[in-house]
Amino acid sequence: MSGFSYSKWDNLDCSSSEDEDEGDASSPSVTRLDSPSQVTFGGGAANATATPSPSSASSSASSSAAPSSAIPELSSKLSKIDFVPPSPARSSPATTNGGSFSHSPSPPDPSSPPATLIWSQTRSTVSISTPLPPSTLASALSVAISNAHPFSSRHSAVGTPSPAVLTATLNSTNPLFSLPLPHPVFTGDEEDEDAALDWEIETFQTSRFLTVTLNKAVPMVGVVVWWPTCVVSGAEIDVSAIQARAGGKKNAATGLTMKETWDEAHKLFKEKVKGREKQEVEVPDGDDDGKPAFPTLA
Repeated sequence: MSGFSYSKWDNLDCSSSEDEDEGDASSPSVTRLDSPSQVTFGGGAANATATPSPSSASSSASSSAAPSSAIPELSSKLSKIDFVPPSPARSSPATTNGGSFSHSPSPPDPSSPPATLIWSQTRSTVSISTPLPPSTLASALSVAISNAHPFSSRHSAVGTPSPAVLTATLNSTNPLFSLPLPHPVFTGDEEDEDAALDWEIETFQTSRFLTVTLNKAVPMVGVVVWWPTCVVSGAEIDVSAIQARAGGKKNAATGLTMKETWDEAHKLFKEKVKGREKQEVEVPDGDDDGKPAFPTLA
């Protein structure tokens, strides 16, 4: 048998891992968790922390709660906070600077049945609403206006021969209203003079309404026209009572409204003109060459 040396296994360590030093980083370490715990990893090590039970957590919370003596102080602070209750939901569109009434055309017109109108206005717009059947869809409505001014003449709305007329039809055959408007309006906008009329379906609680918003046209820039009603021969409001109306605000120095100031100035002007002496002005018959001083019509 050839020479073969087994001496290299003489120093072989056959001990188990249980006999190794516990500080040896190469050997695994097992920790048994006997209760719900939180394990955190970081810094090359794992730390296990027992999670408190619900009973101990509640007892800890009760021990850290504010003493009963602090409750009256907290109550007094809360009582000083102003509580603003939420405003109740409206059941119909707003009537700011407007009103509501049942409108019947005169004389009666089959194409314009009696309609309940709810309207409001701002310095530049008028909104007119009327009730709809609960299941009405926008696709079933047709809203149009005639004799409205274009956007380009919104500040020069004078001499309109016929009033603008607002019409609304349901399912193409059932007219909702046909309203001749008391003042001029315009359609379109800065980008598109042919822009569609602004209207929508609004829901208030369980009721639905068609609301049309119209743009007021005025005679000149800076003029505000407050409508006394939203339809010719409709029930009117007192425009002098509108809070936002400039003519209704009194001047702090004079104590007069804008209208009162204007009326007073107009009265003084008429008295001044009435008392002015008449003066004669000589008009020459002609020039030296015999021709009349002013051209005459043949």
